[in-house]
Amino acid sequence: MGGFEESQKTIFWTVMVIAITFFIFIFVYALSGYQGKISEVPSQLKTEMIVLRFINIPACFAYQDENTERIHSGIIDLRKFNDEQLAKCYHTEGLGGFKTFNFRLELSSHQEQLISDNYFNLDNDDFTIKKEVLVREGDNLRKEMLTIYVQEGLGKEQ
Repeated sequence: MGGFEESQKTIFWTVMVIAITFFIFIFVYALSGYQGKISEVPSQLKTEMIVLRFINIPACFAYQDENTERIHSGIIDLRKFNDEQLAKCYHTEGLGGFKTFNFRLELSSHQEQLISDNYFNLDNDDFTIKKEVLVREGDNLRKEMLTIYVQEGLGKEQ
């Protein structure tokens, strides 16, 4: 009868080891999922960081004094506010750049809207960011609102 008890103990411990291993894997999986959720950066914050380039660097629309080469953050040079400059400033995935966000930019008094190359359907914006900026046209400065419409993801995938 000792052999029967011994085999029961062996089966019991085998089942327990499998169950404990299973629960450990479930716990680790749940913990990693939770860690991913709490460390995720919201889309709007990521977009805010990207949008700052439009008004803060001369490769985009920021005014740069030709004599001193000083960059004036928050001042948009109206001569630069065009689609070609936007394409140089913000590359989407097809051009070896970002694949997450697409933009449509609009100055409050400017008739033209600038659109990134993978922006599609004008009525399908995920959210909007507004920035108060100064616009330099010649030697004149005026306060305007820069409205940035954002689409998350590429138009081809949506």
